[in-house]
Amino acid sequence: MIQQRILYLEKEEFNKWNHTRQNKIKNLIQQLRQKQIIELNALQQRILSVQEELSKNKSQELQKMLSKYQHVRKELENQQNQEINRLEKSIKNQSIMSKMNSQMKKPQDENYNLK
Repeated sequence: MIQQRILYLEKEEFNKWNHTRQNKIKNLIQQLRQKQIIELNALQQRILSVQEELSKNKSQELQKMLSKYQHVRKELENQQNQEINRLEKSIKNQSIMSKMNSQMKKPQDENYNLK
């Protein structure tokens, strides 16, 4: 009877200890899961921040490229316009010179015919 009582108490003590142990394990697992969730959220936030930064940098780079393109395009247009103006002026001058030459030749031709 005493032996049974001892066995019963040992079994009860073991069950209590095991129950406490299981609760501690559950709590530790729960704490670990919470820690992992917090770390995961922090990493996801960091990923979002990096993605936003990359997107912002890409947008700025595209804006710079667009600005540079527009500047180069404007310079080329200006150069082309200047070249066109020079050619037009040159053609106009040649035309004037040609008219002057033809007018100068006419009187000489007339004088030649008169002689």
